[in-house]
Amino acid sequence: MFLNWRLRLNVGFFALGAGASVFLWFALPFTPIDIPADQVVIYFCVISAGVVIASAHMPFNTVLMLGGKPGLHSIYFLSVLGANTVGNIILTPLMGALGTAIATGLAYALSAALLIILARRYLGIKLY
Repeated sequence: MFLNWRLRLNVGFFALGAGASVFLWFALPFTPIDIPADQVVIYFCVISAGVVIASAHMPFNTVLMLGGKPGLHSIYFLSVLGANTVGNIILTPLMGALGTAIATGLAYALSAALLIILARRYLGIKLY
């Protein structure tokens, strides 16, 4: 069922992410923030891009645990957390808040790619 709906889910999540970004753009003037609205929207869009890339696979984040591989499940989450941490350590000093957003967005995208690889290799489940 997932393979048949994957494209629809990706399009839907893209539309949802784009809609949330547009909503944020129009809602920001009514919020008491000190950061320019265009910067906030850029950071949000970068993080949203990573979430949108990973969104169709997020419901399957527990597939390793449910497949009897709790250790691998822990390694999976530690790898994503580690990638986000290293990305923040490297990119934040170089690019500021945009670097942090990029590192977080990339960590989300990595989570989907890593889940696809691990589920295929260790469980024989095709998630792409």
